[in-house]
Amino acid sequence: MDIQIIPEKDGGYSIIIYIENFLDKDTLKNVTHSIYNINDWKSGDRDGHVINRLQKWFHIDKKPFSKNWRYEWPRWEPHKYDEWIYNIQSLVENKIQEITNTLDNHHQTYIKNSFNSALCNYYRDGNDSIGSHRDDIAVLGENNTIACVSFGSPRLFKMKRVLYNPDNMKSLKLNQAQQHMNKDIILNPGSLLIMSGSTQKFFSHEIPKTDIYTQERYSITLRTV
Repeated sequence: MDIQIIPEKDGGYSIIIYIENFLDKDTLKNVTHSIYNINDWKSGDRDGHVINRLQKWFHIDKKPFSKNWRYEWPRWEPHKYDEWIYNIQSLVENKIQEITNTLDNHHQTYIKNSFNSALCNYYRDGNDSIGSHRDDIAVLGENNTIACVSFGSPRLFKMKRVLYNPDNMKSLKLNQAQQHMNKDIILNPGSLLIMSGSTQKFFSHEIPKTDIYTQERYSITLRTV
């Protein structure tokens, strides 16, 4: 397990945790089977650009991703949790609580272990990807925690240091003085990646196209919205 706690200029901390073998073999096999059985994946576009992956959105209370949206995109149609999603979420929440118990009291306030939504993503091959972005703090709130469990083929996950501009939270302008803090993480099947605290302010993240990892890849990303 790799834990990085980075002090940030907003007075908070970016907390990035990667656990290589989070799921045991039986759980990995069972959850992978459940994801394979999803037969109503959704596609779509954003700002006129095709989304290069498929997805299915789950919310405990069957709510949309953001109550502030003026338009409901079909790919964000909410579904209630299936039992296997409850199970994987419980495993993640318990692991985060276990990690939190090892941190000092100050750092504990920057990581949360309770979620109410799950976005399942399906990358059909190496051409499916997700571009560089930061998750919306206006939706997730300050010091939010995002947890991602991976299945199927490995994929490269890139994190880049960006300049924090509270007046333009969608800006992806790189922090050229801190590019040495960029991170490349191979998300292997059964692994858990956690991004918490101020991470969405000071890092962008993406899964680029690849001709190395060309098989199907799935993920379950847990958030509180």
